[in-house]
Amino acid sequence: ILNRTRNSQRTTFLDIKAFHGNSGGPIVSLDSGLIIGILVGAVLDEAGGLTMMIPVRYLTELVEKFK
Repeated sequence: ILNRTRNSQRTTFLDIKAFHGNSGGPIVSLDSGLIIGILVGAVLDEAGGLTMMIPVRYLTELVEKFK
């Protein structure tokens, strides 16, 4: 998992493959079963992909900005 902060937006990059239509879906921890983030995009190629998510701890902050 790679964490990046850019222009005050927090995004985590995952080394998993996500497909078209998965955006907005939950990322679930296999250890705890808890939702740890929301999928927001992916860059894919034949070998795999790099998926972007917003961690749950930042979602409340993000939602408040758009109210």
